[in-house]
Amino acid sequence: MVIGLHFHTFNYPRHHGVHTDVAPWHVSTHDGLMFHRDYWNYYQGRDATRIPVFGDIVNTLTVPRIPTLRCISLDVRALEPISKSSLRLWKTLHAPRWVQTAMILTRIAIGSCGIEELNIRVSPQQDLLNIIQDIVERNKRLRIIRIDVDSTIVSNRNIRPTIRLDKMFGCYKTRVPLERLVIRAPGCNIKTWATSKDQQAQFFVHLRRLKELVLACHVFNALLPTVIWVYHLLRHMPGLELGDIAVHAADSHKVSMSDVDLSLLHMHALDKLSLQIPEVDTHLLRSINALGLYKLRIKSSVPVETWPACVENHFPNLFIANIMCPGPSALRIEALGVPQKWFYQNLGGNHNHTRAHNQPFLAYIKPYSRRRHEFSSPPASNPQPYRLPEACEMGWDEEDSEDTVTTGSDYPDSEDEDVDHGSSSSELSSLTELSDSASDDEPQDESEGEGSSSSDQDDSSGEGSSSSDPYFSTDVSDSEQPSSTESEPDWQSTDDADTDHDATSSHASIVPLPAEPSQDPTLDHDLEPSHPVASGSSLAGSSSTVNADAPPRPHKRPRLCHR
Repeated sequence: MVIGLHFHTFNYPRHHGVHTDVAPWHVSTHDGLMFHRDYWNYYQGRDATRIPVFGDIVNTLTVPRIPTLRCISLDVRALEPISKSSLRLWKTLHAPRWVQTAMILTRIAIGSCGIEELNIRVSPQQDLLNIIQDIVERNKRLRIIRIDVDSTIVSNRNIRPTIRLDKMFGCYKTRVPLERLVIRAPGCNIKTWATSKDQQAQFFVHLRRLKELVLACHVFNALLPTVIWVYHLLRHMPGLELGDIAVHAADSHKVSMSDVDLSLLHMHALDKLSLQIPEVDTHLLRSINALGLYKLRIKSSVPVETWPACVENHFPNLFIANIMCPGPSALRIEALGVPQKWFYQNLGGNHNHTRAHNQPFLAYIKPYSRRRHEFSSPPASNPQPYRLPEACEMGWDEEDSEDTVTTGSDYPDSEDEDVDHGSSSSELSSLTELSDSASDDEPQDESEGEGSSSSDQDDSSGEGSSSSDPYFSTDVSDSEQPSSTESEPDWQSTDDADTDHDATSSHASIVPLPAEPSQDPTLDHDLEPSHPVASGSSLAGSSSTVNADAPPRPHKRPRLCHR
């Protein structure tokens, strides 16, 4: 944001003007009034036929405020668009507006010297254009210049004022390089330096950073032929993105483009180009190396049969081509170096290889997916995008040993899961409870009662059963009686057992025994004895692990295993 006074009376439409494929072609003073109306309605929007009240502009742009002016969008058209003037209307409306317009522009020309953006709409009057030329010449900080000269007036259609670029940029003083230069005046003439090559070269220096250029006029007067002058203009603007040069009248210089040797221009930033010059053809286009050119618009009076063909795929990124010249439609696109297989879908009717006409031909070049939009970058590679599975989840069985330790999480959550696990894995069906020494005459505590009541069929309330609390598992089968425990002493006192039970109730360790899976896992829970069975009376499934000569061991009680 530039600090200073910003004054705007209109807004520009949000499009790139002639670079859109539906934009109107350049109009001349010989065209009807409706063509000019449509032309300005497209480039100026709904404000094309409305003129603001000059009283508000005069009250805002006072003399003390003019030096602080930095950005201005001013509509000072004195004549009503698309209206026929009369003597009475001139005296009551138009004459006072001429006076107010001249006063506003004179204030700006005298008091302003720091304007950076100038957007102005003016009627085709030479006196007003001279004041605008002085404003541009005095303000050396101008970066953006847009000048629209109205052409929708009924009277004075044959009087064409002249816009002189040598008056705007004739001073040798250093100025800020321009970024946008738009002069749209289809009813005016544009004149450049006719004798001084140094001043013309200085003008090209001011345009070295230009991104958008629009020069639309009726007659263009330059020291060189128009096409040659345009070539040198493009040569000094390597960063140009949007270019539009439109001239209606033929050039007074007679030159054959086949005799001119034009070196190659590298314009990699060029995105959209429009050349509406009677003498333009592919002699100029072949000298432009624009790999990113997306839209091309050509209007010429040269027959397409005389156009030299560009090399194949000369504009590799070309998507829209709108060509208007004498000759068949297909030859126009082929002259640009586009193979027929990329535009054959646009042919049909009057548009073919043989029928010559002067109508415009709009073609969309295949492949349609070839755009300048960058593809989205692939996601960054994650060396560990998911959680690494555990060994038990991968189906790898750990080796049974005395050091093997499992937790309560190995038990199933319900009896149904226990049935499934019992039929699929021998380890899950042979899980046993931890045992510690206890005396034979030790009374069963509350935890033992809860564990043994899981098989009690007479308990009507169902409290203490394993199915009522999934966080406890005290199920013991006849074939899963512990035989020996080397890591624990042969006996413990009752106090030590209770202490050990309390210490390990939150994290119990279980030693799985290599026993055969029970044939009916349901019996392991339903027919489980309520009292512990002596180790000497174990079944055949675990008898191989029991020493028959060993003295009888005290009864074991089941442990609570918390998960």
